[in-house]
Amino acid sequence: MTPEEQASLGARIKRLREERGMSLGELEAASGVTKGYLSQLESGKAMNPSVLSANKIAQGLGMRLTDLLGEVEIDSTPSEHLPAGLHEFITRAESTGLSVSADDIQMLLGIRYRGRQPATADDWALLFDLIKRIVGP
Repeated sequence: MTPEEQASLGARIKRLREERGMSLGELEAASGVTKGYLSQLESGKAMNPSVLSANKIAQGLGMRLTDLLGEVEIDSTPSEHLPAGLHEFITRAESTGLSVSADDIQMLLGIRYRGRQPATADDWALLFDLIKRIVGP
């Protein structure tokens, strides 16, 4: 995320939390994300929340991740929160015009077989294509 998008996301989290009459402590309890990190996000001091953290915050606010993110896009820069192969798959997919939504990324991150995830971008692409083919668009 750019600094502007980060500030926008933090402001959105704060606005939604306050609209619901929630304190930082209450959002922490509802989301499992620490009060300190929530405060850093709201103030724009924390950068690039992981998809998992953003999803927990969205759930704590009683909404879907895509609704929380709104116009904010997931950055295509490497993130410690995404496996390298998944990040490469997302970058490749977006460069070819294939949209990989935040919900798609969350779903992929949740897949494990015998405790392991795909390692390479090609493996992530194959998994994503198979899921789309079997489950549908």
